Order: sequence, then structure tokens, then C-alpha cells
Amino acid sequence: VKNLAIEAGRWRNQATLVAVHPGTTTTALSKPFTRRRKQPVSPASETGARLYSLLQSLQAEDHHGRFLTSHGEALPW
Repeated sequence: VKNLAIEAGRWRNQATLVAVHPGTTTTALSKPFTRRRKQPVSPASETGARLYSLLQSLQAEDHHGRFLTSHGEALPW
């Protein structure tokens, strides 16, 4: 994502490229991990809505090439 963000900066049409961690979501993959954690969120209603909201709010100058939570907070690479 970071390398692609650098390359995208050279494109004629501006693009905002980010990686997003959706959080613990109810899936078969997360099932073994959810026993010890708080209740995960549902993929369609909560996770999808959060990701959609985040994508609508992104500004290239603020987030381009970064790794974010579904709430828009920066995560370290």
C-alpha cells in the first residue's frame, strides 16, 4: 500500500490509497479468537457501515498511504 501510494502520486488522476483493519468481525476465521475477547461485530451491519463511512470521509492529504482502523485511527506499519 505504501509503495502503491507513492506510485499513485505520479498519476494524473489523484487517488487515495489506504489499508484498513476492519476489527474483530464475526466470521469462521475469527471464531477461535472471540472466546477471550469482547463480542465481535457483525460483518454486514456494523463493519460494513463503518468501512463505508470511513471511505466517504477520507481526504488524500490526511490518509494517503496509511494503515487505518475502521474508525479512521492510524495504525503503525
